[in-house]
Amino acid sequence: MIYIPAIDIKDNKCVRLYKGDMNRYKVYKNSPTEVIDEFQLQTLSTLHIVDLDGAVCGKPKNFRTIKEFVDLTNCNIQLGGGIRTMDTLERYFDIGVTKVILGTSVLSDMRFLSEACYKYPGRICVSIDTLNGMILDMGWTNNTGRKDHEIIEMIAGFNISFIVWTDINRDGVMEGINTTGLLRVINKSRLPVVVSGGVTNVADLIFLRNNLNDSLAGVICGRALYEGSISIDIIKQLEDD
Repeated sequence: MIYIPAIDIKDNKCVRLYKGDMNRYKVYKNSPTEVIDEFQLQTLSTLHIVDLDGAVCGKPKNFRTIKEFVDLTNCNIQLGGGIRTMDTLERYFDIGVTKVILGTSVLSDMRFLSEACYKYPGRICVSIDTLNGMILDMGWTNNTGRKDHEIIEMIAGFNISFIVWTDINRDGVMEGINTTGLLRVINKSRLPVVVSGGVTNVADLIFLRNNLNDSLAGVICGRALYEGSISIDIIKQLEDD
C-alpha cells in the first residue's frame, strides 16, 4: 500500500474542497512551487493531482499548472479531471504524466476507455466517486443514478491499473474513512483499489496498513496533510516500514 498526497487545482491554485462542493473550498497555496517546497513533495514517489475546473467543464483548464508540477518534481503523477478524449489523454502523457484517471468519460463512452486501455495498458485508472452509494460525475455536480457496483462490473475486463474510490461525504472533512463502504468496494472489485476521502490523522493510515495492507493498493491524503495532522515525514516512514 502506498500513501499519496492529493493536490486539487482550481483557478491554478492548490485547494481542497469540502464534500466535493466547488463553492466551498480553501486555498492552501497559490503556486506549484509553494506547495512543493513547503510539503517536500519532491521527495515522494507519487502525487495525485486533479484539475477541478477540468472535471466540471470536460476539458483541461489548469494545464500550465499541472505541467509545472511534472517539471518540478521527479514523482509519478496520477492525474484526473477533464480527460475525456484521446487527444487530451495523449497531451498529458506527452508532458510526463505517469497515469491518467478517467471518470465521467467511462460512463458516457466505453469505447474511449477501451481504446485508452489498449493503447496505454496499465496506465489508465478509473475514479468511482460516490455519495450515499450513488455515482456522481461532472466534477461531482451530477448524480448519475447508478450505483458503484455497476461501474465496477462494467470495467472488470479492462487493463486498468487501479480504481480510485472516493466517499464524497468524507472528502475534505477529516472525519475518518468509510471503512464499511471501502470493504464493500474491495470485495466487489477484481481490480486494485485506492481509497480517497476521510483521512484525519496518522492513526487512519496505520489502521489501513495494519488491517488492509494486502487488499488496498493505496490511500490518498489531502486536507490532513495541509492542516498538519499528517506530515510528509510520517508518510515516508510508513512507506519505508
